[in-house]
Amino acid sequence: MEKINDAKLHEEVEQTIKPKGAPVGIKLFEDMVQFEKLNLKPPERQLALCHVLKYFSVYERTFGIQGKDVDACVVGTYVLGFLEPPSDLKQRWIEGFKYTEEKFDALVKGIHALPMGKYKALLVATLKFFKYAKTDPDMVFIPINSNQAYLLLVGYFDAMGEKPTSDFCGHAACEKSPQP
Repeated sequence: MEKINDAKLHEEVEQTIKPKGAPVGIKLFEDMVQFEKLNLKPPERQLALCHVLKYFSVYERTFGIQGKDVDACVVGTYVLGFLEPPSDLKQRWIEGFKYTEEKFDALVKGIHALPMGKYKALLVATLKFFKYAKTDPDMVFIPINSNQAYLLLVGYFDAMGEKPTSDFCGHAACEKSPQP
């Protein structure tokens, strides 16, 4: 399989699909040594993962992310495998959002999460940045609507002959990102 030109893919996605922001690549780091070599700044303040993805996409920023940087929402840090949810989370949802135990358990069961503790940090940047970082993203986030997603997935299948991993849920955008 030929190497993907991330900068070219970035431009083609923007021209063809016309997403609401730039396509964002996510590089997962299992060890801090490689991550620290990139000398990336953290975000100015703590954010939720869904905010990080939209922020980077709209403003085309590049930052290094660790668990403490995306802990504004417990779902994001759990999805990334950085931190376990608080032990009282279930009770808070039952009391605060009037969830039943069954509804909360069904919500949690449907969350796709990376293995807890496997990854220590992320590089989150527009796809065109990855040529400067001299690495490839492990995942790509494209801020699109459902019609654009359908066309993208069908086009990928028609071109490649295989269905890409995709998942949609209206509850938390970050919990349903495609898996690497």
